[in-house]
Amino acid sequence: MPGVALAKMSAYPGYVGPLKPSGFVHLTESAANTITMTPFVTGLETNVQGGFHVHDVSNTEEAECETAGVGGHYNDILSESDVWASSPKYSTDEDGISNHWARSSTSGFSLNGDTMPVSGKAVVMHSADGEKVACGMISLKTRLEVAILSKLPSYEGDVNTQGVAIFEVLEDKTLQGLVEISGHSATPAAVHIHEGFDCSKKHGNGGGHLASEGKTDAWSANGSVTVETETGIGSAEIIIPYDATVGEFTYDVGPLNIHSRAVVVHEAGGARVGCGILTNFGADKTTENPMNQTNPGALEVVLAVVAIGIMLGVLFAMYKQHVRAKKNKNLSEEDVELRQHSNTMI
Repeated sequence: MPGVALAKMSAYPGYVGPLKPSGFVHLTESAANTITMTPFVTGLETNVQGGFHVHDVSNTEEAECETAGVGGHYNDILSESDVWASSPKYSTDEDGISNHWARSSTSGFSLNGDTMPVSGKAVVMHSADGEKVACGMISLKTRLEVAILSKLPSYEGDVNTQGVAIFEVLEDKTLQGLVEISGHSATPAAVHIHEGFDCSKKHGNGGGHLASEGKTDAWSANGSVTVETETGIGSAEIIIPYDATVGEFTYDVGPLNIHSRAVVVHEAGGARVGCGILTNFGADKTTENPMNQTNPGALEVVLAVVAIGIMLGVLFAMYKQHVRAKKNKNLSEEDVELRQHSNTMI
């Protein structure tokens, strides 16, 4: 099964309207020759549905839509119908943010296989009336860790931070992240990976920064997000090159493994206002509410305890049945002896 792909979205070349689209579209090959696209985009029209499709380009080597020569829908030239004509569609909320749980699957395409590969093509988002408003080039990735951000349960203030953070460990050991947040206060924010595995107050609201003991904390100087005063929307690219004094970020091994860790959003003063859990999006079983996600280790312990409880219950029931059967047998033997004694007396 191929890995994943990502299209970093921005305004469509030549678009001069009032919208300020920003974000990304996550792509997986969910089944043989079927791609699933998940939009994480802000700055769109409010409360609408619009199309988002894969478009052909004249130069697949380009990384930007402005120079790639974006054309029409990417279709099989032998097909008589346009598979993108009626689907997929995205939907937005009252803040113009795409609903990332409305994933759309389209068959007849692959990420980078023999059947209609979409790598190097472009994802184009249309407004409700069909105008092209956003575009992003599709780039293959080995793996992506995604955290859906929402308001921290223990936070009691007025800020209602929402968003998404995507992290990738590059071949040169650089940790690279893309962040989109909305609903934030009109102040700069900071987004960091923390050592905790959930966002609850019981477990320290995500714990401290993810850092190796005795090494430099890379998050003290990284993770700043510039937020627009009027909209409360912010975006950032986080790049942390490998540094021996920090240690090596990985997906699953070592002290700086990022899988299942908490991503925490801070206000300018440091207060924690938002949180989400990193998952191998598209491969892990994800939940709509990241606050419901649990430390995998703790979950395994709970399941083990439940299993042991069931086994003990079964064994106890078998023991009671054995005791009851033995008691009945003893009563039967006593009854026989009494009858024999009675016959002797007669």
